[in-house]
Amino acid sequence: MSNFIPRGWKQNSNKQLQAIYDECCNKAIELKMLDYTPKLYIFKSTTMWGWARYPDKYDKMAGHKPYVGLNEVYLQDPTKAYNTICHELAHIASPAKEHHGYTWKYNFARLGRQFGLERFERCSSSSYVGLKLPKKDTSTTSYKYRAYCPTCGNEWKYKSRCKIIQNPSRWSCNKCKTKLKSEKI
Repeated sequence: MSNFIPRGWKQNSNKQLQAIYDECCNKAIELKMLDYTPKLYIFKSTTMWGWARYPDKYDKMAGHKPYVGLNEVYLQDPTKAYNTICHELAHIASPAKEHHGYTWKYNFARLGRQFGLERFERCSSSSYVGLKLPKKDTSTTSYKYRAYCPTCGNEWKYKSRCKIIQNPSRWSCNKCKTKLKSEKI
């Protein structure tokens, strides 16, 4: 059976990244954390470095297996992917309901030690890998309305005519507590 993968994800074709991924999976298998190598996919994101999908009971009945997704920024320099790969493999080796709990920390520490990762670093910081997540393209975002504070100039933009835009006087600025106003941009 094939896995259900999110739209826009593609199978990895980078040989260097695949070799690093296989090396991490083989270590996890050696440590008896995994009994097979999950598939690796590449995705484009401005907010995530990696993602692990472990199947729930319905996925298992359909024959789906866990898989790992890595951000396409690792294609620039695959050697920087060790932390994220170990992080995601620790998720697959841990119980599904335990996100970053004791078992996950234990699995990450065991696998990370094999690659010189002594401690877990937050994946949200780009400093640990020296890569940066791509910026969101805001040029295609078309805001039609804005709510603003006439006193301090604080503003919020909206795509649709929501409650704040319809009745701005019911809302107040979080900085100066003045009633808001709205306008069509």
